[in-house]
Amino acid sequence: MCEYRRKQTGITLLEILVVMMILAVMLVFSIPSMKGFHQRNQLHTSAREVVALLKYARGEAVLGEKQVEVRFDVPGDRYRFDLHAQDENARRRDREQTRKTVEKIRYLPLTIYFLEITTQAEADEKPGIARILFYPDGSATAATIVMESERGRTMTIEVAGATGLPKAYDGLPEVEESAGETGDEDYE
Repeated sequence: MCEYRRKQTGITLLEILVVMMILAVMLVFSIPSMKGFHQRNQLHTSAREVVALLKYARGEAVLGEKQVEVRFDVPGDRYRFDLHAQDENARRRDREQTRKTVEKIRYLPLTIYFLEITTQAEADEKPGIARILFYPDGSATAATIVMESERGRTMTIEVAGATGLPKAYDGLPEVEESAGETGDEDYE
């Protein structure tokens, strides 16, 4: 008498449940880190959008041979581009389309806000409004924009006055030492 044992293939219900429990535990531990990753991406994306608008404003000032302004509403966490006077040779339709597209008010995501904005431009009539001016020669009012997320991560955007070019980096603004300080005050 030959007994044939069938080889069982497949997985049992118990094995499926064990794998599902392991995946559930991994998911519970990974969700908080994913939230931080998402906020960090929002901060970087917001900074890139501000830098892109500042570069566009500089380009408009140089190519249009006119002064261009970017306004920041610090308490409202919003900003906008202002073309000032339009080129008179431009068609009305094109001018209105440009204004609608470019001059719209842009808002930061709810988890990102302007921590501080310092600029060398004259103060606005309204409190909490910072202005960066771009000139036809490519220069701008020097400015520093600090953005922060809910979790305390910061990014800084600096606009160089002589070139008008913005640059963004992680962290708070770099503090420059005074020209007279060398750290050797005891040595005389």
